[in-house]
Amino acid sequence: MLLNLYLFWGAWQDLQRRKIRNSYLWTGGIGGIVCRWVSWIMGEFSFAEWITALIPGLILLLIAKITEEKIGTGDGWVIVIMGNFLNMRELWYVIQTAIIIVFLFSVILLCSKKVGRECQIPFLPFLWVAHTFMWGLHYV
Repeated sequence: MLLNLYLFWGAWQDLQRRKIRNSYLWTGGIGGIVCRWVSWIMGEFSFAEWITALIPGLILLLIAKITEEKIGTGDGWVIVIMGNFLNMRELWYVIQTAIIIVFLFSVILLCSKKVGRECQIPFLPFLWVAHTFMWGLHYV
């Protein structure tokens, strides 16, 4: 629930400003580390599971650096933060679902000729939708 509210807050920022504030990233980073630390103390996961859940976000940060931010570093940091709340499998499901949704959205926009190929679409709203969908499936 906490992660879903956090992603909604970020999606709102990303849609309005096309940028994610540093305060948003710091809040999520600190909150995520505290949540993981408490879960680790309670014995709910291993340290290795935590580190592997950070890998997708770190890979995205590397891709953002290589492509000169064709993919925003803010998206990479948000996925690193999500790795503090989700295990590796859950995180990959959310990322894959978000990519499928943004792909379908992009195809619709391109086919309707509303945008060109150079249009930039904020990714965080799609991460929020994908997480909400996956979270809903978990509780159904």
